[in-house]
Amino acid sequence: MDEKTYYWYDMEQQILKCWEIVDDLKLIAEQANNGSDFSNTFKGMAELYQYKFEKLWDLYEKALKEKNYETT
Repeated sequence: MDEKTYYWYDMEQQILKCWEIVDDLKLIAEQANNGSDFSNTFKGMAELYQYKFEKLWDLYEKALKEKNYETT
């Protein structure tokens, strides 16, 4: 792999690692699954971050295609 490929691969890995927050928020909501505002807040946050990361991933894939880089 050349240096540019490593850059894109590293970026991909960081995005995926950060995306794990969605699972963390869902786990917290599940642990407090009593229909409380606390539980609902974490469920809402999980949905919000899922949406944000989907938009980020779409942008990342678009940038890869425009630069003709592939990570696989």
